[in-house]
Amino acid sequence: MGSWRRLGLLAACLAAVLTVVVVGTTPSAQAQVDQDETVGWASTGKITSIDTAAKMVEIEEEDGTSTVFTCDAKTTIMRGDKQVGIGDLEKGMQVVVNGDMRSGNRVATYLEVVDQ
Repeated sequence: MGSWRRLGLLAACLAAVLTVVVVGTTPSAQAQVDQDETVGWASTGKITSIDTAAKMVEIEEEDGTSTVFTCDAKTTIMRGDKQVGIGDLEKGMQVVVNGDMRSGNRVATYLEVVDQ
């Protein structure tokens, strides 16, 4: 009778392990991992380069550090109280930028021109 009990416990443990493995590989579990990889960043500086076709902007911070980021369809760009597009940005503008890291690249979520 003892071996039947051990066999039952072994089967229960195996079922639990398989449940964890199957649930752990579902898309919802994978989406959680991707979401955890998002890391916020912020920068302030003057625009030194704009590539409107690639939607890429480079700024130079006060310490001389260059930061390159892209804008996407969800990026909010503000100039004063007006929402504008990447084509309205100009070299030399002082900006504040917040964003996320996506696949190792900086993507702006919010950019504000702080000098007019």
